[in-house]
Amino acid sequence: MTSRTQERDYLKIVRELSDGVLLPYQSTYIVAYRARTNRFNRQRRKRLPPGRQISPIRHVDVIKRLAQTGWGCYYCDGPFESWDHLTPLGRGGNNDLPNLVPSCRGCNNRKADMTEEEFKYARLSAE
Repeated sequence: MTSRTQERDYLKIVRELSDGVLLPYQSTYIVAYRARTNRFNRQRRKRLPPGRQISPIRHVDVIKRLAQTGWGCYYCDGPFESWDHLTPLGRGGNNDLPNLVPSCRGCNNRKADMTEEEFKYARLSAE
């Protein structure tokens, strides 16, 4: 399958997930994200102990995850700028897709090493 065919397939999936509306930054993101995801999966494989396998993150699953949050921050509906771990790596979390959510940089920095529940509580008490 050629690169152009893959791009068309990804864009078709995104259109379906976002009710036919595809903003320019979304299509640009999809094309650029494929290379980043492949590189991320290669790095994950290198860090594993011998004999252990990873479940690679598929582009389609990432697109579905972004569409679930409306292409915005999971916490505040701001713009998507980075990925955040619901359970931080330092507290037993992992890099698998169910533990990753899109977030804006502000929320990602404020959340730091808190869990999702702790962060939501901290935001409520700050208001």
